[in-house]
Amino acid sequence: MLEQNLRVLVQEFKTAIYGKDVRRTFADIAELICIRAMQELDYAVERGNIAEQQGDYAKEQGDYAKEQGDYAREQGDYAKGQGDYAGEQTNAALTEINSAMLRISDEFSSLQEALRATESGALLLEINKLLQDMYRTATDEDIDKIIDGLYVDEDNEGSIFEAGSIQDIDDIIEGTYVGYEELSVTMINAIT
Repeated sequence: MLEQNLRVLVQEFKTAIYGKDVRRTFADIAELICIRAMQELDYAVERGNIAEQQGDYAKEQGDYAKEQGDYAREQGDYAKGQGDYAGEQTNAALTEINSAMLRISDEFSSLQEALRATESGALLLEINKLLQDMYRTATDEDIDKIIDGLYVDEDNEGSIFEAGSIQDIDDIIEGTYVGYEELSVTMINAIT
């Protein structure tokens, strides 16, 4: 539309004879161009304002995203710290367990050496071996009866525990048992 108006005014300018008509036509052309320029400027300002608003919104979104990223980083650092702490605690617990196992192993070795060093201790080790063999063939109820001194051999073929009394077992544990030779022979005969 501007182009058509300009063509009309330029045509008038070309055909104008009097100075008054030339000036009027020239002024109309200038006015039309100024109006159009102002409209373009207003449109550009309006677009600039919209762009500024969109930029502000984008900046706000960016700031929010940055805050969320910072929070996520803090949470990640916290989670990493917790994981590191748990790892340290696990390592400390494993070290303590290994240390305790070594102490127990050393104490058990010392106990075995002490048992082997005494006659009654050697007998206890032999009884322990027999009990282990017994656990393979006896029921839990049989073992409980043996420990309580109430075991009765149901097949009447004899039992290695018939040769010793509760007092004999107490004497063996206390290291005061004197009938070791006789008990060992009886045990061997009962096994064979």
